[in-house]
Amino acid sequence: MEIDDPDLVRYWFVFDLADHRPPPLGPGQVRVDGGTLLYRILERGAGVTGYDEQDCLRLLEDAAGEPLPPLEVPALRNPPIDLNWRGPLGNPAWRGVWYPVVNMSGPVIGPASAPRQPDAT
Repeated sequence: MEIDDPDLVRYWFVFDLADHRPPPLGPGQVRVDGGTLLYRILERGAGVTGYDEQDCLRLLEDAAGEPLPPLEVPALRNPPIDLNWRGPLGNPAWRGVWYPVVNMSGPVIGPASAPRQPDAT
């Protein structure tokens, strides 16, 4: 069972969202939705557990439902988890996206839907 798989590794990703940011607000305007879905999912970074970095990126791309933007900085492997975290957080011991919370029902079993093409950078 994958829950206890010692080969899983956590990653923290920060993406370049310059092309996904919502337009600036005009005087007296209020933004309710926070911009595009991709921007709302990735604006604070993303935490994913998987077999390797590419597996984590595929899982995140599946959750986002569209191709991911380029990384802003290299992925952080095995980021520390703040025990005093007060916001929603999934289970980083399970294979899947744990921040933002995408799955609270158990680890992702089986492959991510499609191989992700590595960044050209």
